[in-house]
Amino acid sequence: STVSSVAFPDKDLDRDDLGGDVTWSPPAEVSQVTHYVAYLSLNGTGVNRSQIGVEVPLGTITIHIAEDTDADEYIVIYTRSSLFE
Repeated sequence: STVSSVAFPDKDLDRDDLGGDVTWSPPAEVSQVTHYVAYLSLNGTGVNRSQIGVEVPLGTITIHIAEDTDADEYIVIYTRSSLFE
């Protein structure tokens, strides 16, 4: 299952840093989804990704990025199930 409408209004005013809340819309089908995991990545497919915070449970649609976090090019959200990410 794939999330949609990922949004991130950056609240950190430093050019090379991020900070603020990432939001998304849940997938239409969530019967197998247990958690969401957010990553900073070098591209939209998750290359060289690093996890933001901890995984959050189904029903959560926001994760916070602490101010002064080093910026990467992309924020990607993965769904996690009891089967795999």
